[in-house]
Amino acid sequence: MSIFKDILSTLRVGPLNVRGILVVTPLTEIPGIAAADALDAGDAMGTVGMNDKDVYGNPLPKRGWIVGAKLVDPDDDTLSATVHVYSGRIPGTTSDSALAHTAVDALFWITSIPFPVTTDVGAAKVAEANNVDSLYYSPTRTIWWQFSTAGTPTIAAGLMPRVQFFIVAGGE
Repeated sequence: MSIFKDILSTLRVGPLNVRGILVVTPLTEIPGIAAADALDAGDAMGTVGMNDKDVYGNPLPKRGWIVGAKLVDPDDDTLSATVHVYSGRIPGTTSDSALAHTAVDALFWITSIPFPVTTDVGAAKVAEANNVDSLYYSPTRTIWWQFSTAGTPTIAAGLMPRVQFFIVAGGE
């Protein structure tokens, strides 16, 4: 089932009739990954990334509901990863080091979205997480994120993995 069908069905389920605008972030490259980097399980994969605009260049909502995410690896590596999402700027962990976010970082934590399995679509691998169901408030209209590995991927030289978020706007 596509992520859009899941989102629409999620909006119509339950005692609450949630109405809002679906906001989609650009497919954003994971920053700070060194080419040909061999990562260990639990390592940071790249440095901290951020999104503050949707695909049309509009600011993200201050209040929202993260309902899904997509991981696209155009270089066809086999990735098993988790993206950790925050409502405030975090310093993050250097890529290829054990992920070590602090207690202060945890105050801004929104959610951790796992991508345990990617699907091979030929020259790329893709994964999506549906029904994430995480509310957030970000006064700066920005979400920050960092990936960690669950497996031991080697990121080949070439095109880097990218992430995209699907948010139902909650106002402002």
